[in-house]
Order: sequence, then C-alpha cells, then structure tokens
Amino acid sequence: MSHNLKLVFHIFSSLLFAGYVYAHDAPKAKPTKTQQHVFIENRGQWTTDILFRAEMPQGYILVTQNSILYQLVGYEPIKSNLPAGSHTNPHVSASQNKLKGHVIKINFPQSNPDFQVVGKKRVQTRFQYLKDKNPEKWVQGAMAFQEIDFQELYPGIDLKLYFHQGLLKYDFVVQPGYNPNQISLQYEGIERMSVKDNFLILPTCLGNVFEKPPFAYQIHENGKKQIDCQFSLKKNKVKFDLKNYDSSKVLVIDPELVFSTYSGSLADNWGNTATYDEEGNFYSGGIVFGNENFPVTPGPFGTYAGGDKDILIL
Repeated sequence: MSHNLKLVFHIFSSLLFAGYVYAHDAPKAKPTKTQQHVFIENRGQWTTDILFRAEMPQGYILVTQNSILYQLVGYEPIKSNLPAGSHTNPHVSASQNKLKGHVIKINFPQSNPDFQVVGKKRVQTRFQYLKDKNPEKWVQGAMAFQEIDFQELYPGIDLKLYFHQGLLKYDFVVQPGYNPNQISLQYEGIERMSVKDNFLILPTCLGNVFEKPPFAYQIHENGKKQIDCQFSLKKNKVKFDLKNYDSSKVLVIDPELVFSTYSGSLADNWGNTATYDEEGNFYSGGIVFGNENFPVTPGPFGTYAGGDKDILIL
C-alpha cells in the first residue's frame, strides 16, 4: 500500500477476496465520475496479455501490447433483488441475472513492430487486489495513469488514449514529414459497420457505439487550425481522409467515442461505513456485487451474474 497508509484490519480467514483496495489522501471535494477514469497497470491481477485496464460505466477498456478492446456489459441491476434499507445484512443474496456483453477489438495493421505502450500522467492512488485467501497471491501497489501512449505506433506517429469529460478519446499525433495515411484501424467483433454524416457507427448486441466525426488540427502562428478530416471505411478497416494539411507541422487527429444508446452496469455496491485516520486519509467499506471475468473474444457474449459478494475497502 502507499507509504502514508496505515491500516490494520482483521479478515475472517474463510473470506475469499475478489475486489480491490485503494488508498489516497482525503478528498477536498466529492470526486466526479470523470476523475475516476484511470488506466490501471497489470501486475498479475489479470491475464498476462492485458497491460492496462480502465473501468467505465459501460464496461472495461483493455490495452494489450498490440490492440485495444472495449468490453461492453449490460444487465438488470441486482439492487432490485435486495431488501430496502441500508444494505448492512452480510448474508443478502441476489438472484441470477442474465448478462449480455459485446467485445470490440481494434488492431493496427502494418504498425511498427517495435512500438512501446506506456502509462503517462501517473495518479497518486495505488490499487490493491486481494483475490485469494493466500496473501502471497495478492497484488499490491498497482499504479494507475490518466493516459496510455502507443509510442511510434507507426513511424513518426503516436497514439494517445485518455478520458475527457467522461468520454474515451484517442489522439493520433503525426510528426512533421510523416504520412498519416499509414494509420489503419481494423475492427473485430462488429458486423455491418457504417459511416453516416461522418459518424462511425459500430452496431453491438447492446446498441450502437458511435465515434464522433474526427477533429483534426494543426497549431499555426495564429492558433489552432482545423483540418478537413473524414472517416474512410473499407469493410472493417478505418482510415482518415485528410485534406489540405501542412506536412511541415505536427498534425493531431482527435476522434471521440460515445456509448450513448444503452446504459451498462458493471456492479452494484453499497457503502456501510466511512472514516478518516489521524493523517487525513479517507477509508470507506461496503459490499460490491460484480464479476470481472468477462470474455475477451471479439463479438457478443452472454452469461449470468450470480450475485457474488465481495468486500470493498476504499
């Protein structure tokens, strides 16, 4: 745990942990949803092909060495199956709920084989994953970042992945003298992709995911100049059609994803207690219901949410 964290707690040895713990300085204000979007490094808490993972209301974003996956999830909230009140009963159970999901995988054809994936803008929070009764299997001190950079994804081109106002965004940054036509995004798990009014439409079993019209720009002496940029779609491959840009200046291509046609829910949780310590650290305890073991094979999937209960300490 972080160096300023002094936390002593007793856990019955029969409990099986499948949640996570994190600690941070006492908040000055109530955190917003956008502040909670971070990319957590994999230190053994997930399968080895995952480098970073971020949680969003609709599911997860998984970053691997050569791809990005959107793991979208939706099911009826289990809260309706619980008795009204403060939810302090540790024996409360939930009936099984049908869970639907869809995995979208994005590959980068003909990319640089030596590109690097690195976390940027590290946050203070550390994450602890206590997934087994055996403490030797616990993962402690996992770092989190506000941005993931695919450095030299294509020669002279970086990809930056981050959240802005709660929406996932990615920027392609093209250095002077390099060709943006190298950029290619190959989608798996999606049928009948389309472009309408320069919106990229990705149909899923949960509803449509949109990529807004890409905003491309360059910085000139008089400020930011917008560059005409259109999606170009051929089968399941997406490229960017750019016009009248200055190849001697840095070019930024800035799309934005919108998961607007359905409301996903990863887990329901209820706080039972909260306190501060003498050093000003904030702790909250409760119960969380959820399951992180969703499929990663591109396309739709279905399973059941069985009402597993985890201890959550914040």
